[in-house]
Amino acid sequence: MTITLFATSPDIIDPGDPFTLTWSATGSDAVLRSLSPDGRLWFLPYAVPLTGTMVMTSEKAQRN
Repeated sequence: MTITLFATSPDIIDPGDPFTLTWSATGSDAVLRSLSPDGRLWFLPYAVPLTGTMVMTSEKAQRN
């Protein structure tokens, strides 16, 4: 798989705010994975189409 685009919007959010992920990839399948604040993989992989967008909400307890 090759990731051809991965972007977030807006660039800056506050804890609890929504944000949009946009991606595009080539290959046979794609998954999204979350990282914990210390860089470890968090949660199970989430299967997504090779091109798409997803609105998510940040955790209120997390800070950047």
